Amino acid sequence: MNTGGFIDIMTRGRVLLACPAFPDPPHVHPLAWQSIMGLEWDGRFDIVVLGGDQIAPRAKNSAITWKYNLARELALQGGYDALLCIEADMVVPPDTLARLWALGSDVAYGLYCMRHDDHPWSAVLELREWTCLPVNHYPQLARRLWGYQVDVTGVGQGCTLIRRRVLERLPFRAPPDKPFCCDWYLGLDCQTAGFTQRADLNLVCGHIDRDHIIWPDPAAPGQFRLEFIGRWRRLKALAGRLAGGR
Repeated sequence: MNTGGFIDIMTRGRVLLACPAFPDPPHVHPLAWQSIMGLEWDGRFDIVVLGGDQIAPRAKNSAITWKYNLARELALQGGYDALLCIEADMVVPPDTLARLWALGSDVAYGLYCMRHDDHPWSAVLELREWTCLPVNHYPQLARRLWGYQVDVTGVGQGCTLIRRRVLERLPFRAPPDKPFCCDWYLGLDCQTAGFTQRADLNLVCGHIDRDHIIWPDPAAPGQFRLEFIGRWRRLKALAGRLAGGR
């Protein structure tokens, strides 16, 4: 487990930034790490990269949930005011933390595209047990709301700030008989508990998928665009050789 990034200015809250690492190298994409290290914040925050794949449950959703619950415990025991989740394949802007904090909601979300299907946006207007309705399901609405702060019902922890009052009441969970990850159930549990959830649709993040980055873009076909980064496979192969001592 690696920690770092300590800024001792008390004008803002204390934040723990947690990045769940990939089980295989490189454990955090270089572009994601570069964006994390470029975050600007006039408060105080620490960074923890969550590995532990040797002792985490083997099932993918269970392993991710285990890592987030570890981050939750570290945040609570460390006296932090909030937990900032930035996943290992996200590219976030420098003012991410300031923007999320300014939303003032119990859970605050940045905006990115999911990697699956037709790349739905992470800002969800309606989240239920088995279905969700992302903002860009309605292209005209997506264009109209672009750049604004909106109330949401979840989902996605790729770029998410969770206040301490939420962490104190809600552990992360992912039922083994369901296909969804713990971010889905955080959104549902926040609805049940009455916690507020908001997204900043001007906090635009990139989601790395192998040799390209997926960016939300209301003006593009499908409301997303791709930025190609051809070096990714070479970087992953190099990291694998280094990790294996070859």
